Amino acid sequence: MTLKNNKFELLNNENELIVCGELTFETVMAVYEESKAAFRANHSLVINFKEVTECDSSSLALILKWLRTAKIKNVSLKFSTFPPKMSATAQLNGIEQILTQCN
Repeated sequence: MTLKNNKFELLNNENELIVCGELTFETVMAVYEESKAAFRANHSLVINFKEVTECDSSSLALILKWLRTAKIKNVSLKFSTFPPKMSATAQLNGIEQILTQCN
């Protein structure tokens, strides 16, 4: 699966989703909708943020949504390469433990 628009792209590399571009209030719902197929197709999934160029607090809401989806679908979920801004926002909101537990 590859979804590309002017704001973001999702690359599906076997059991890894690579999020590219913006992960903001404007894009998170579309990113989530496009990611659902990966949760249906895999028992184990890594979501990699190495190509994220911009993010805001809505990216944390997306991570929580992915964690809920993984639990419901019985998918082992890990995250990798958090952008510094995402980590800082998680720390400010007191949820950095959630990010480190899923690394």
